[in-house]
Amino acid sequence: MKKPIPLTLKNQQINILLLLYQFRFLKRTQIQTLLKHKQFNRVIIWLNELTEKEYIKRYFNQKIAPSVSVYSLGTKSRTYFLKNPDEKIHMSLLERVWREHKYSVAFRNH
Repeated sequence: MKKPIPLTLKNQQINILLLLYQFRFLKRTQIQTLLKHKQFNRVIIWLNELTEKEYIKRYFNQKIAPSVSVYSLGTKSRTYFLKNPDEKIHMSLLERVWREHKYSVAFRNH
């Protein structure tokens, strides 16, 4: 039986969720640049934690070794935004989170 995951996030992780809400699909380097963070390993730790908690989704092609991971909002991020309302978030736009995993690879990379 799985334990429920608490909804406690760090400030930078919330900023990552807001960036993914705003831009839909981002790579790690883009997130790092938008956060103005110099240490890439810290950003990777935050992204891995959010992926494990299913707040974000990681799209990665293991057949192509040098391919870069692309991130988007996960379904638990929608519940987080519903429980913690923010004036920047439009609830009607959060409905697209359910459909984003169906988009093509070309759309994600664009």
